[in-house]
Amino acid sequence: MSSVETTPETKKRRGRPRKDLQTIAAASDITEAPIGAPPPAELSDTGQIIRAITTLSRDPQLNIQNMQFLLEQRRALMMEEAEQGYNDAMARAQAKMRPIAKDCENPQTRSRYASYTALDNAIRPIYSGEGFALTFDTDVAPNPNDILVVADVTHGRFTKRYKIPMPCDGKGPRGNDVMTRTHAVGSATTYGRRYLLGMIFNIVTGQDDDGNRAGGHRQQPAAYRQPIAPDRPPAPPPPQENERARHTRQAVAAATTHARNQLLQKQLEASVAVSGNDQRAEMIGELRGLLEKAKVSDATVCEAFNVETLEDLTGEQVAHAIRRAKKTLKDAGVEL
Repeated sequence: MSSVETTPETKKRRGRPRKDLQTIAAASDITEAPIGAPPPAELSDTGQIIRAITTLSRDPQLNIQNMQFLLEQRRALMMEEAEQGYNDAMARAQAKMRPIAKDCENPQTRSRYASYTALDNAIRPIYSGEGFALTFDTDVAPNPNDILVVADVTHGRFTKRYKIPMPCDGKGPRGNDVMTRTHAVGSATTYGRRYLLGMIFNIVTGQDDDGNRAGGHRQQPAAYRQPIAPDRPPAPPPPQENERARHTRQAVAAATTHARNQLLQKQLEASVAVSGNDQRAEMIGELRGLLEKAKVSDATVCEAFNVETLEDLTGEQVAHAIRRAKKTLKDAGVEL
């Protein structure tokens, strides 16, 4: 019986064959897509470059300097792609926004404006649907009598900052003190948030038109509307010369009387407004003193009357708030 000499090359290996480590690593990167799954979305040019940089950075033979360079390039490309997504989303959001009606009135300037609540209710669903998030904050302004209101608008990995300086010295239109420094900072912050919100999304405010603009319908300008021929009887014959002169004199006299009455009315309103503003400023100061005794913030009163600051209250509203504050203090046993 002959014996066969065995060598390491002729020995039969037992068990499963060993695979090379590189083969295992290559196989681990291959994943099969589940049956019925949608095909992967095509990458943009920037996405393909980022994927290539990520693959190169995994090379064990790559030195630290080259890896750092590749990572910086990847970060810059990702930020560029995020900024492009921010701009595209901003364009879509602004295309959906319509002019917002002015819902509040400023008794000092006799002007109307859109409150922050009206702006927020109208556009928050739009910009949130496009992936935007807003954060407001304050910072030190170059002018010591101002406060810098800032807004950080975030979309994905990209954030853009907007800012506006607002005066907070507590002075009124005539230069007199109308509020404390604390109340002035709160009022300036509220106004700054409203102004920034309109600036960020380029919001237009205007008069209410029964909700047509809010619903996406814009009334056609008068210059483009077709005139409608009225169904009227024929015009009467022109009057005689004497009758025409009499009508002219009557019209001139009526117009003169109307203009004189209008002028007197405006002068009377102006004098009443000046005295009314001074009295209302004193009433607001009295109201602030009562609120401090009752430990009630201005924001609580403003929220009750749906205004932004106490200066936006009408004289009747200020008087009502003073009566309520005095009653609260009296019930609490506080001496007025």
